[in-house]
Parts: sequence; structure tokens; C-alpha cells
Amino acid sequence: MNWILWGLAFLLLGAPTAMLMLDRLAGLSAKKFFRTQGIPALVVFGALSLYTFGSNDPLFDLIWWGFIGGIAGTVALDAVRLIGVRAGAFPMDMPMMFGAMVLGVAPVVQRKIVAQIVKDIAALPPEARHREILGRMRYLAAAPAWRRRLLMSGMLEGLRQLSREQADAIRKAQIEILASLPEKQRVAMMKTMDELMMGLPPVEESLPARLRNPSDVRLPQIAMADFRRKAKTAFFQASEETKVPRTRIATAGYLWHFANGATYGMAFTLLFGAGSWPLAILWGIFVWAIMMVSMPKMMPMVRFPRSFPIVPLLAHLAMAIPIGYFAITFVSASGSSSSLVAGTGLEWLLRVLGLA
Repeated sequence: MNWILWGLAFLLLGAPTAMLMLDRLAGLSAKKFFRTQGIPALVVFGALSLYTFGSNDPLFDLIWWGFIGGIAGTVALDAVRLIGVRAGAFPMDMPMMFGAMVLGVAPVVQRKIVAQIVKDIAALPPEARHREILGRMRYLAAAPAWRRRLLMSGMLEGLRQLSREQADAIRKAQIEILASLPEKQRVAMMKTMDELMMGLPPVEESLPARLRNPSDVRLPQIAMADFRRKAKTAFFQASEETKVPRTRIATAGYLWHFANGATYGMAFTLLFGAGSWPLAILWGIFVWAIMMVSMPKMMPMVRFPRSFPIVPLLAHLAMAIPIGYFAITFVSASGSSSSLVAGTGLEWLLRVLGLA
């Protein structure tokens, strides 16, 4: 087995996916992550690819056809996905958020969305308004500091956009709820508020602390259709505030989107070589399952409808077809023998499962 495979697999599966996950789940800047780790990983991957090409290593066969299959698979996925976006089957055009993350605009977008939610809450009858504020403050009190700071900054922006009477009503409810919280949570909320009011920089947390949020505390959610409308407005507002054109956000996001698609194609060939049609279909389902598990965690304020998984599943099955086609048709026998499955002697297991 060619042990370069392990380094390639780590770089392929690690950088793009980790950038997305750590930004949304731990508040680590995707922009900073891309510069400090994404670019070096890309350079190392390019150097290793050139090495395998120049040395006639069969591993290059896996990289090349996996890359082609991944790009073609992303085109196929988008043929389904963009129809779903137009039909309102997604909370937004997701590559736009990827671009916002890479360019450091995503926190501003989220702040603008929260500010719109505050406006909606202010228009509710007193009992419903108190209930919505209570749910959000309980979540904020239990949330990691980075997320509490982000959401509270949106709440402050929303308050500034209200009439004096509406703002006073919300502040009164917040003070009453704050007084009812346990002392530790109350102190944490007040500390974050002081930081925001005085413009102090955020205090760095360890990674476990960034991920800590009691499982029984949930952020009150809004319907996906409502979130989609708010996100559309938020992107316009964030673009104006940051002076980053939406065309630049879209360009960065779609480059990331296609790069990520290419990594899934290359990961398939590096793992399985030529593979098989059952393996390709299962690979598409596997990638879809990752999306279904991660999206609710990365977008906790969205209430996804029960029908939400359908269009993404169709899109990822469409993605699997080009990945499978290019792998099965063009990956050589010597290339397949360099795959992870072949190198670790697990081909027998695929045959037993009927996947070879």
C-alpha cells in the first residue's frame, strides 16, 4: 500500500469539511482557518499530486478520475439542488453561506437575521412575546460564549431598530427573566452584555467550551420559509455593511462548493478504487446523511419541515452517478490496487456484502 494515501485522504476530507463545521459549530473563523490551514493543505495536496504524476504512481489515477468525477458530480447535484432552491426546498442557496464564511461576512449575516427576528417578537402580543424572549434567553444563558455574543449582538441591533415603546417592553421582559436565572448564567449573560456595550474583544475559549450546550436547551426556531426570507434580506444588508459585493460572496462560495465536491469524488476513488455502482450509490447516501445530521446543528434557529430531506437525497444520488461512472469506467486495475480498501485487504468484505 502507498502510504501517501493516508496523507492525501486526511487533507481531502479534513480541510474543506472541517472549515465548515468548525465555523458553524465552534465559532472558529472559516476565513482564518482557510488562510492558516486550508491554503497550506491545498499546496501540500498539489505537491503530492504532482509527485504521483511525475513518478507514474498509480495513486494519481485515483486522484485524477476522482477529481473529474467529483466536479461532474457537483454539476449533477446542482442541477437538482438549484431547482430545489427555486422551489423553496432549502433555507438558502448554501454556497452563498459558504462564501460568506470564507470572506468573514457570515457573522454579520447572522446578526442581521437575529435583528429581524427581534422585530417580529416585538410585534407579538405580550404573553407570546414574553414566551419567545424567555426561550431565547434560556438558550443564550446555556450557550457557549462565542454563540451568546453573536446572537446577543443581533438582539441589540434589533432593539435599536424598534420604537422606544417596543424596545422598552422587550428590555423590561429581559430584565425580569435575567433576574430569574441561576447566578452563574446571569453573570455570564451580564458579562457578554458588558463586552458588547463597551466594544471589548471576545475572550478566547478552549474548543470543548466552544461546543458546550446542554442537550435539553434548544433555541426557539422559526419556519424554514421565514428564515429564507430573512436570510435574503440579511445578505443584502451584510453586503452593504461590509462593502463585500454579493457577486464576490457567490464566487467564493461556489468555488468552495465545487472544491468540496471534488474532495468527495477523490475520497471515493482513494477509498475504493474503481468501486462499483452499489458503492457509488451508498457513497451518495453517506454524504447526504452527513448533511442531514449536520445542518440542524449548524442552523439551530431553523425549523426544518419533514419533507426537507427529500430534495437533498435526490441531489446526492445525482452526484453519485458521475462519481461512479468515472471511477468504474476509467480507474485502472493498478489504480484500484492502490486504494485504501485494497491496501488494507478489505476487498473480501465488500465481496461478502455484495458491493465489490
